[in-house]
Amino acid sequence: MGTQSSKPQPSSSARLTELERKQEQAKISELRNLLLGPARVQAERLKPYLDKVEPKDLSRALPTAIRLRNAQDQVLTDSLMPIVAAALKTAVKRDPQAVADAIFPVMAPAIRQAIATTFNQLIQSLDRSLEHSLSLKGLRWRLEAFRTGKSFAEVVLYHTLLFRVEYVFLIHRETGLLLQHVSRDGGEGKNAEIIAGMMTAIKSAWQDFMHDSFGNDPNASLSEIHVSNLAIWFEQGPQLVLACVIRGSAPEELRTNLMAPAIEAIHREQAEEIARFDGDPDPFVTTRHRLESCLQQRYEKPEGDGGFRVSPRLLIPLAVILLALVTWAFFSIRDKLRWSDYVKHLEAQPGIVITETGERNGKFFVAGLRDPMAVDPDRLLRETSMLSPSKVEGRWEAYQTLRPDFILARAKAILAPPDSVTLTLKDGMLDATGSAPRQWISEARRLALAVPGVTGFRGNGVIDEEILQLKAQMENEVPRFIVGTSQFAAGQTETRDRLIADARRLFALADASSLNVRMTVVGHTDETGPAELNDRLSQERAASVKALLVAAGLDGGRMDAMGVGSREPLQANSGAPGSEINRSVTFRVALEGPAPPRKS
Repeated sequence: MGTQSSKPQPSSSARLTELERKQEQAKISELRNLLLGPARVQAERLKPYLDKVEPKDLSRALPTAIRLRNAQDQVLTDSLMPIVAAALKTAVKRDPQAVADAIFPVMAPAIRQAIATTFNQLIQSLDRSLEHSLSLKGLRWRLEAFRTGKSFAEVVLYHTLLFRVEYVFLIHRETGLLLQHVSRDGGEGKNAEIIAGMMTAIKSAWQDFMHDSFGNDPNASLSEIHVSNLAIWFEQGPQLVLACVIRGSAPEELRTNLMAPAIEAIHREQAEEIARFDGDPDPFVTTRHRLESCLQQRYEKPEGDGGFRVSPRLLIPLAVILLALVTWAFFSIRDKLRWSDYVKHLEAQPGIVITETGERNGKFFVAGLRDPMAVDPDRLLRETSMLSPSKVEGRWEAYQTLRPDFILARAKAILAPPDSVTLTLKDGMLDATGSAPRQWISEARRLALAVPGVTGFRGNGVIDEEILQLKAQMENEVPRFIVGTSQFAAGQTETRDRLIADARRLFALADASSLNVRMTVVGHTDETGPAELNDRLSQERAASVKALLVAAGLDGGRMDAMGVGSREPLQANSGAPGSEINRSVTFRVALEGPAPPRKS
C-alpha cells in the first residue's frame, strides 16, 4: 500500500485575512485618488509649461514677486540678510578696493558733512571765547569759571546761549513707545525710554485734567511743558509725536519751520511702517536724519558793554606775536636740551676735562682741558647732537692725561712700531715683542722714556730682523759629505765659507742685541751600513763642522754637535735620485735672551 504526500493548504481564516488586506489596499488607493487626483492632474498640466519657462521670463517676474513678498512681511528680508552679509564679507576679502569705490559716493558726503559740522561748532566756540576774553564781561566770566570750577567756554556758552535743542524724541502716539531719539552730544541716552514714557504720561494726565475740569475736547493735545530753563515742545501727528527738549527760549519758527515739516515728512516716508507697527522700533531708524535736523542752536550777538574790548582786527597781530613767542620758546628749549645732552657726552669722554659751560652772546660755550689723543669735540657735536656747530664755541687747553690707554696710544704714535711689533704697558713699563729692524730697536730704546707716563722700556722681546734672516739661512744650509767619511764632498767650499760668515754675523748681532744664541750641528747618514757605524759617522761629521767653526774664531761653548745617524733622513727613499742629501749636517739655531755678561 503506497503513501501519498500532501502539500499544506491555507486555512479558511487565513484566506479571509488576505482578502480583507486586499480590500483595505483597494480602499486606500481609491481614497488617494480622491484626495490627490486633482493636484496630480494639475501638476501634469503645468509640467509642460514649466519645462518651457525661459530664464528671461523668470527674470521679468522675479522682481515683482520679491517686491510683493517684501510688502507683506519681513520674512524675505530676514532670509536674505545672512546671504547679503556673507557676500559682502567675501567681496571685501577678495577686492576691498571695489567695495570702497562702491560706497564712496555715500560715505564721502556723510564724512564731509560731519567734519564740516564739527569744525563749524569749533569755530563758533572759539569765536565766542575770543569775543569775550578781553572784555570786562569776559573778566567777570573768568572769575565765575574759577569760582564754579567750570571751563571759561562753558560759562560763555551759558551766558550767550539763546536756545539749544538738546534732545529730540519720536514717540508712537497710541502706545507711548519711544521709536527713535537723538541728542546733541551723540549719546544713546540710557533713560530715553523713561523720559519718553514720562512725557507721554504727563500729556495724557494733562488732557484728562483739562477735559474733566473745563470740559475741553478730549483730543486736545499739550504743546509745551516748561521746567526751569528747559522746555519740551510737542508736535502732534496722526500717529506719531515729535518732542524736542530745548534749553533757553526758542522762537516759534522752530516749530513751524523745522518740527512740523519733520513730523509730516516722517508720516509720509514711514506710512507702511506705521501701519504695520507691532512695537518694534527698528524700522524707524531711517528717521534719524529728520530728527537730527531739529538739533538747532542760537547765540546772542555780542553787544558793547561800555568796557574795554579789543578789536577783532587786533587779534591777528596778537596771534602772530603769540605764535612767534611760542615758536621761539620751543626752539630755545629744544636747543637747551640738545646742549645739555652734548655736555653729558663730552664729560663722558676720556681725555677731556670740562671747566666751564654757559651761554654768551647768543651762543653756547664750553671750556676745559683736552688731551691731543682725545676725541675731537666738533666731530662729537656733529655725531651725537643735532645742535648746529655755529651755535657752539669751544676753548680747549692742551694737556696730557696719564690714563694707561692714552699713554700706550701716545707711545705708538711716537715710536711708530712696525706691524710685526706689539707694544704693551703695565705699571708704566713699556714692553715690545716681535721682530723689527735694528735701527727701530735702537730708536725705540732712546725715545721710549721721552713718552709721558712711560717709566721704563723693555725691548728684549724684540728680535733684530737680520738675526732672524741669518737664523733662517743657517737652518737652510745642508753641507754634504763623501760616502763613509766626515770629509766635505767636492764643491762644498762656497757653502763652507758662507756658513762661517753667517755664523760670525749671527753671533755678533746676538751679542749686540743681548741675545743668547745656541747652535746645534746635527749629523746625518744614509741608510746603508750598520746603525752603529752610521751613528758614529754622523757624530764625526757634526764634530768636524763644529771644529771648522771654532777654528774660524767662533765660541764653541755656544755650539753643540749631535749625530742622529739615519734616524732623521732628509729624504725618506734612500734609493731615489738625490738621496745623497742624507750624507750631510744641518743646523738648529735657538735664540734666548738676554745673554749673560761676557768675560773680557
